[in-house]
Amino acid sequence: MAALQTLIKLGALDPLTASMTQTGSEMAILPTDPIYSRLLVTALKPEYAMVKDAVATIVAMLSVENVFYGSSSDSTTIDKQKSKTMKRRKRLLNQSSDHLSLLQVFTAWQEQANNKVSFCNEHLINIKSL
Repeated sequence: MAALQTLIKLGALDPLTASMTQTGSEMAILPTDPIYSRLLVTALKPEYAMVKDAVATIVAMLSVENVFYGSSSDSTTIDKQKSKTMKRRKRLLNQSSDHLSLLQVFTAWQEQANNKVSFCNEHLINIKSL
């Protein structure tokens, strides 16, 4: 029942008949969770043209395994090298939004012309997730 309510709230199903809407048909094509497919379908509308790439990047980053290795909540011993790495990583993060942090990490990684692997190693970022 909760799944049905979620699809109605997302506009994928008509609330009276529970039949699929045009938005629902567009969402069904995308192999993602309903909330992500709704974001992508909405981002393709002309009025959101300026943010569609950012939305697609954020959805992609949310759809993969954790981007970060060795989070600050690790119970492992933190040596000087890891401490320096965490400080470098903090510069990539957006203090007000985890989603914008993911976008910033991807953008910073993309800007690394020939240093993508070393960038990931220096910031403890999972290159497979990017």
